[in-house]
Amino acid sequence: MATLETTDRQRIWRGLMRYWSNLREAVGGSKAELLTTVNETDAWIDAAQSNYLGSLTYRENYSGAQLTLIFCCVACMRTGLVALLRRLLGVEVD
Repeated sequence: MATLETTDRQRIWRGLMRYWSNLREAVGGSKAELLTTVNETDAWIDAAQSNYLGSLTYRENYSGAQLTLIFCCVACMRTGLVALLRRLLGVEVD
C-alpha cells in the first residue's frame, strides 16, 4: 500500500474540516496543523503496514481494500464514533 497522493490527503483534510464544522465541534489545531497531522498519519500507516498485516492470522482471505476498511471500522469503534461507522459503511451496525 503506497502513501496517498497530495490531492487525496487534501480531500481528507477538507473532509475532516467540514465534518467537524457541521458538528460544530471545537478543534484545537489550525488548518495547517490538521494537514500536517493527516500527512504524518499517512506516513505512519505506510511504515506500520507490515506490522499490522503480520499480526493478522487470516490476512490472505481479504483484499488490501477490505483490510483497510476493517482497520478503519475498528479505529472508529474504539473512539466511540458509532455514527461515523454507520456513515462509513452505509448500514446499521446495532
